[in-house]
Amino acid sequence: MSIMKAVWKAQRRRERNEAGFTFLEVMAVVAVIAILAILIVPRILASLDTAKKNTDDSNLNMLQGAVERYHFDKGSYPTGTDADAAITELINAGYIDKKPKCETGSWTYADGKFGISR
Repeated sequence: MSIMKAVWKAQRRRERNEAGFTFLEVMAVVAVIAILAILIVPRILASLDTAKKNTDDSNLNMLQGAVERYHFDKGSYPTGTDADAAITELINAGYIDKKPKCETGSWTYADGKFGISR
């Protein structure tokens, strides 16, 4: 159906007091929603990335604090060449409850220092 026919039909409907929206009205609303989505979605995704990085930084500080408490109590840092072994040792010794999830990479561990490999 051509646009002219749609406009003519909409005018006829209005003359008869029929309820409903014209095609052009619906398309205008869809266009406004699409424009809003284009503007808002990237900001939401950027906020999610920032939240993940902030969570990882917080977990990293918690792990490093647990390592320092372990060192203070035992006189040495957790043994192991990787983060999983050090985290397991911290869990078994009661310094943390469970392994924190790294949202933006993976945990690294060397010489008593935790890090994040992104």
